[in-house]
Order: sequence, then C-alpha cells, then structure tokens
Amino acid sequence: MNKLYASAAASALMALASGAHGAGLERWDQSVEILFEEGTYVEFGFAITDPDVSGQLGPLSSGDMAESFSNWGVRFKTDLNDKLALAVMADQPIGANVDYPLSAFPYPFAGSTAEVNGVTLTAALKYQFDERWSAIGGLRLQQLDGSVAIPVFGNYALEVDDSYELGGVVGIAYEIPDIALRVALTYHSEFEHSFSGTETITDPLTGITATLPSTFETTIPQAVNLEWQTGIAANTLLFGKVRWVEWSVFEIAPPVFGQPLAFIRDDYITYTLGVGYRFNENWAAAIEAGYEPQANSPQGNLGPTDGGNFISAGATYTQGNTDFTFGALYTDVGDAITTTIGSDFAGNDSWSLGFRIGQRF
Repeated sequence: MNKLYASAAASALMALASGAHGAGLERWDQSVEILFEEGTYVEFGFAITDPDVSGQLGPLSSGDMAESFSNWGVRFKTDLNDKLALAVMADQPIGANVDYPLSAFPYPFAGSTAEVNGVTLTAALKYQFDERWSAIGGLRLQQLDGSVAIPVFGNYALEVDDSYELGGVVGIAYEIPDIALRVALTYHSEFEHSFSGTETITDPLTGITATLPSTFETTIPQAVNLEWQTGIAANTLLFGKVRWVEWSVFEIAPPVFGQPLAFIRDDYITYTLGVGYRFNENWAAAIEAGYEPQANSPQGNLGPTDGGNFISAGATYTQGNTDFTFGALYTDVGDAITTTIGSDFAGNDSWSLGFRIGQRF
C-alpha cells in the first residue's frame, strides 16, 4: 500500500510543481509525505504552468497579466536506523510572475511587471515511537529575491537582493498499517524576510529620476497541514488534505513607494480529496479535486485572484524500483471581485503539466 500511495499522490505532485491553485505566492503546499516512503528513496519533479488571468476596468482590458512559469523539486529520504528517518528537500514553494502587456494601454497597469523567486531547503526527521505513532521535526532555509516595475507610477522600479531566513517544521502522525491509514498534522513556521535594495522613481513635475536605498520586511506566513489517507478497497486508496495559511500577514511595502505594492487581506484554507487505484504491478493512477473558498475582499493589482477550484489526474508506471509519473492540473481561478483600482478579474483559468521520477534503493 505504500507504493500505491506514492502512485495515488501522483496527481498531488502535479500541484506541488505548479501551485496554480495556491493562494498568495504559494506554488507548493510543503508536504513532508516523503518521510513515509520505505527505505532509501530519491525523486525529482518538474512542471510547467500556463495561467490565463485578465480583468476589466470599465471598457479597458488588462490583457493576460500572468506569465507562464516552471517549477522543480528534489527530495531524498533514508532510514538512519529502525526508528529514525531523514528527509532532505529542495523546492520552490514561493513565486510570482506578473507581466501586464504594453498593448493593454491605456489600462493603468499596462507594462507593469513583478517577479518573486524563491527556493526552500528543508531537512526533517521522523522518529517512530511504535508501529502507529511518530513525530516530525526539522529546519527550513528559504531564499527569496524579486523585482517590480510600474510605469504608471513615475516609472517606479524596485530591485532587492537575496534574503535568507530560517524556519522550522514540527508535526505528529498516526498510522494503522494494515489498512494503509495515516493522519499527519504538521506546522510550518513563518519566515520574516529583511530585504535591502533600491527604489527608482521619476518626479512627474521635474522629470528628475532618483534611485534611493530601500530596506523593508516581508512575512511569508505560517501554515498548518492536515494530511490523511486510508485504504477503502482492494488496491484503492482515498486521500486528502486541509491546509491553512495565514496570508493576512503578507505585505510588500517598500518605504519610497509609500503604499503596499502587494498584499493579501485574508487567510486561506485549501481542501483536497483524491482517490488512487493500482491496476497491476506496473500501472497506477489517481485523480484529485480541490477547493479554496473565496474571501470576496479587494485584491492587489499584482495578484488579482481569489480562491478557486482545481482538478488533477496522474498516472504512474513502475519498472523495478523506478517510478515514472505524469500528470495534469486544471485550475478554475477564483474571481477577484475588485482590485484597489476597481478592476474586475473573472472567468480565468490555468493549466499545468508535470512529471516525476522516483528511485528506490
């Protein structure tokens, strides 16, 4: 059933690498499920996401302001002894790619761009108290950098250097191996990033351009994952997750610009439910659906989405100790009823395609 679970989670992996359905800047839900793999295991995942997000301000259209992006993850797990397991993971849980087309002029944000890049390295341990109970704990190191350009505001531009911050993960899990039941609860701490960089802006009256040093802080929020699975019939696994993220603490507010460039006013909870089936020794497949309720509050112009629904499907082919997983994710992006300039973003969606290669030793 453990191998079945790896196959059943195939569709969830597609969400891992794409994150098109995640609130805020989220592109991965920080699962530590790899700690429950048997023996020594390593995997690599990659996906490409193509979002289509556009809005209206009266008769003016923003054009598609969300760029396509790719995402990767590398994970390794091994048993240190019969009670202690170690996992090391590197991935991209946070990111943003905004590019309002110049052709959308006179839409106010035409030509505006924003980019956030991040990599998180996690080292986590699982201690097995007995057959059913285990504890999880570890450290996380997150790197972030980014840039923003908004021509309509005096050709404003922001560039920041890399920021590195430490965080942690702790959790507990309960299992009944005979029926492939597992429930895992994990807490992921926030990252308080301190950024240094420059802000450039042009005075509209004098035409003088100034480039000034800038320092500010941004919080990547804390989160809680509740993940579960159980066998429900021969070769069939039901699995799901509830994830809460405190996105209401997130804000990018550099001092020269004088107001938040980006913000999220609400916390978000994401619900997922899936089923996996193993056809034979070589083939297994899974399908997963998810829902993220809308907050129905004004959204920022650099992130004009609010909740949404998604569905993913994946198939795994196993040959010996190697798994090859392929899958797709479709996201019905939640409508932003209004942004801070009064735009309405509705009827948007996103597609993702991804793969994963896993090897057992």
